[in-house]
Amino acid sequence: MRKNIIIKQQYNDKFISIEDYIKGIPDELVVDAIGLRDIIPHLKHVFNLTDEENLYYIRMALYEIYDRGGRPVIGASIMDGFSYVVLLEYGSSKEEIADNVIKEWQQNGCKDPVLNELWFYIPDEYCFVPDYTKKSKEGILIKKWMDDFVNKLPLSVISLSDIISKLKLQFNFSECEWRYFAFMLIKRIYNRGLSPVVRCKNLENSKYQWILQNQYGWVDYHYSNIDHYLGIWVSGSIIYQWNKNKCLDPIFGELYFYPLDETCLIPFIPNKKTK
Repeated sequence: MRKNIIIKQQYNDKFISIEDYIKGIPDELVVDAIGLRDIIPHLKHVFNLTDEENLYYIRMALYEIYDRGGRPVIGASIMDGFSYVVLLEYGSSKEEIADNVIKEWQQNGCKDPVLNELWFYIPDEYCFVPDYTKKSKEGILIKKWMDDFVNKLPLSVISLSDIISKLKLQFNFSECEWRYFAFMLIKRIYNRGLSPVVRCKNLENSKYQWILQNQYGWVDYHYSNIDHYLGIWVSGSIIYQWNKNKCLDPIFGELYFYPLDETCLIPFIPNKKTK
């Protein structure tokens, strides 16, 4: 694997090594968050990296961000009064965070990240920090409860109202905590392979039972010509809409989660590139 890779910068015609470039990435943290989309594509394409080199230098960049105080966050559109939500689930050490960020990126096809995905920010008073010491009525920590719930979930249909009801039955959360942990649970369910759908109605003689709700974004499990989105985007969009409805249990136009198959109608998405 190559070290000391040097390129000529376009904006000032000066040369810079990849090591110095990575050291400069966290400078933005002083004034704003840094998106994963600002790291991965730039490293690979600007420095012409192989896959092995790209993986190595992504890890080095994540380490550098951590050492300068940056932690994984998402925008707090699901939280009133906050700008960001700190994502403690990625871990506490820089090695653990880097491992989990890279693992999630690889699981989702190593595609270039998009706007509404993962960011890094120095936590401050504008960040919501979830309390992972919360326990269920049976004394199970929230993270383990969510992991167990999703791992035991059969690959069949489950409604959003069922998901919310099960959380409410087990935990006594504040309003912000409800939104956050519902978001994290939906992200897990989505990454398990269940996509947001509604029941297919009023289509005579149709073989379809479900209609994919791709306005939330979705991961392409079956078709290579559809753009890729991470579960963090999908779950955030769903909870944002739920929050707009004042967190009422959804009844009208009930949203379900279902593994995409031949019974699912996938609406046409315009302006997508086909291979």
